[in-house]
Amino acid sequence: MDFPQEGVKGLTGRFAAFYAGLTVLAIFLIFRLGFLQVLRGDFFWIVSSEHTIKEIRTPAIRGLILDRHRIPLASNRPSFDLAVIPQYVRDRKRVQASLQQIASIAPDLFEGRWAKAEELPPYFPLTIYRDLPYELAARLRTLKVTSAGPPDPYDLRGVEVIARPLRSYPSGIVGSATLGHMGEVAEKELARFQEEEPGRFYPGDLVGSSGLEKVWEKVLKGSDGYQQRLVDAVGREVSNEDVTHLLRDETPVEGSDLVLTIDLELQRLAEQLFRGKSGALVAMDPTSGEIYALVSSPNFDPSRLAVNVTPAYWQSLLDDPRKLFLHRAIQAYPPGSTFKIVTALAALEEKVYAPGEKIDCPGGLSFGRRFFRCWQEGGHGSVDLHRALAESCDTFFYHMGVRLGVDRLAEYAKRLGLGRSTGLKIEDEKSGFVPTSDWKKKVFNEEWLPSENLSVSVGQGALLLTPLQNAVLLAEIVNGGRVVVPTLVKEILFHEGAERQHREEKVTGGGAEKRVEISLENLAKVKQALIDAVNAPGGTAYGSRSRIIKIGGKTGTAQVISEQARERLGDVERFRDHAWFVSFAPVDEPKLIVSVLVEHGGFGASAAAPIAKAVIEKFASLYLAETLAGTGG
Repeated sequence: MDFPQEGVKGLTGRFAAFYAGLTVLAIFLIFRLGFLQVLRGDFFWIVSSEHTIKEIRTPAIRGLILDRHRIPLASNRPSFDLAVIPQYVRDRKRVQASLQQIASIAPDLFEGRWAKAEELPPYFPLTIYRDLPYELAARLRTLKVTSAGPPDPYDLRGVEVIARPLRSYPSGIVGSATLGHMGEVAEKELARFQEEEPGRFYPGDLVGSSGLEKVWEKVLKGSDGYQQRLVDAVGREVSNEDVTHLLRDETPVEGSDLVLTIDLELQRLAEQLFRGKSGALVAMDPTSGEIYALVSSPNFDPSRLAVNVTPAYWQSLLDDPRKLFLHRAIQAYPPGSTFKIVTALAALEEKVYAPGEKIDCPGGLSFGRRFFRCWQEGGHGSVDLHRALAESCDTFFYHMGVRLGVDRLAEYAKRLGLGRSTGLKIEDEKSGFVPTSDWKKKVFNEEWLPSENLSVSVGQGALLLTPLQNAVLLAEIVNGGRVVVPTLVKEILFHEGAERQHREEKVTGGGAEKRVEISLENLAKVKQALIDAVNAPGGTAYGSRSRIIKIGGKTGTAQVISEQARERLGDVERFRDHAWFVSFAPVDEPKLIVSVLVEHGGFGASAAAPIAKAVIEKFASLYLAETLAGTGG
C-alpha cells in the first residue's frame, strides 16, 4: 500500500516530537533524582529514620467575664501542666517512679490518668497534674534536658511541661453561683462538642461545668493554635533547614469576652449582707431587665474547682448540708404574702372586690372546721384593699381567695409570668408552680377543696415562686405592665478571628412591647399600696423606710411546716419560716427592683427588708446621686 509523500512526512514529524519529549522527560527525571538523592538526601533520611513531625498545641486564652464597668470577674493566669506523651514512653513504671520522686505525683494518680491512654492516639499528651509550681516546672524541664544522654537516671522521655492559661477569679467567691466553675470536659460532652465544632475541643480540655462559664462555653473558649516541630524517636526536637520551611504554625484565636450587667460593687455588698445566712437576692432594672446583682448564699470557691480536685474534696462539697451548688435565686419557694400582690390584682380585675369595700379582720376567718388565723393577733379591724395590702392582712385575702377560687388566681398568676421560666439565659432555672383544680384532679385524683383557696390566696399551699420570678412580677407592676425578660449579659466582645457563628450569638433579655393583660388603673392602685407598705405607719416594712430614697415593697413570711407541726417539733431553725421582701425605688420612676429571700429567716420585715434597703441605698449612691441631689433627697 503506497502512502502519500505528505503523510509520511507528517508521521515522521510526530515520532520525532514523541522521542524528543521522552528525552526531555528522562533528562528531568535524572536531574530530579540527583537533586533528591544528593542535595535533599539529608531531608529524606530524616523523615525516613524514625523522625516525625510533632504538633504542639498552643492553648487559646479563654474570654474574660467582666462586670458592667468592665472590671474582670473571671480572668486568666499563666500555669504549667505536667503531661506525658505515651508514644515516647519506653518504660511506664520507670517514668511513674521518676515523677513520684521529682514531683511527688502519687502512683494512683499517674495510673488513673494513664488508663485513658488506650482511648486516645499515642501522640496525644495525657495531663497528669495541672498548675505545677513554677520551680517544679523549671526543674522538670532542666532534668529532661540534662538526662537526655546516657546514663539517664530518670527516663523523662515523653514527659512534657506545657504552659497554658488557667481560669482565675479576682474577686474570689463573689458571684460564683452565677459565674460557675471550670472542669475537665466529660466524655459525652466532648463527643457533642466535637460533632458540633470539629477541631476546637480536645480530651483533657477545661470547659465550663456550671453557670455562665457553661452556658457561654462556645463563645468564651477560643480556638487553639499549633506549632509543627521535627522530633526524633524519643521526642527531642531536631533542627534541619530543609524541613523547617515546610513546617506550619497556626496562631491561636482568643475567646470572646462577656460584659455582664452585674455591678461588682453592688454584688459584693449584697453578698456581704448575706454573710452567715442562706438565701437569694435579685437586683434588676424594671424596664430593661438588666440584673445588677444576683446572689445565692452560701456559695463556693470556683478557683478551687478549676484544677486537681480530689474525690474527697468534691464529695465534701456535695455532702455539705448548706447545698453550696444550689443557685437559690432561681429555685422555687412558697412566696408567702408577696403573692397577695397577685390576689389583689385578680380581685380588682374580676371585680369581686367593690371599690371602697371594707372587710372586718377579727384576727382570722372561720371556714369549714378550721380557723385560719391572721398574722396580726387580735386582727386589723375594718380594712379596705389598699390597707390590707400595705399591712398584709391575711383575713382580707382569705375572703378574696374564697370569692376568686384557685383557677382565677392561677389565671392572673400566669398573666404575670408565674409558673414558667423567666427567659434568663442560665441553666437549671426552675419554673415554679401555680396549682389549679385540674392539676389536683389529674395528679391526686381528688377534687379541689374550697379551704385550699384560702391558703393559695396568701401564698401558701402548693404554690411556688423563685426570687427571680418575684422580681419580674414586681417589675411588670411598677413599669406600667410591660413584659420584662431578665438578662445577665450586656455585650459580647468578639476578638479578631472569632468564628462567624459566634458573632451570631445574641444577648437575650430586655423590655418588650408586649404588655400584661391587666389594666393600668389597677396596676397603679396596687403600686400605691406597696408604697404605703414601706412609708405609711402600720405598713409591714415601715421600719425599713429610707431617708435617702423612697422605697415601695411587699413583705412576706412563708411557712415551711404547718403550725401544728411547729408546736410539736418546737423552734428548730430548719423549720422556721422563710422571709421575703420584694421592693422598688425610687417610687415615682422606678430604676431598681430588689427581691430578697432569707431561708428560715422568720419575718420578712425584720430579716429580708433591711437587706433590700441597704442594696437600694447603695444603688442610689452609685447611679442616682445627681437625681437625688437635684430633688433634695
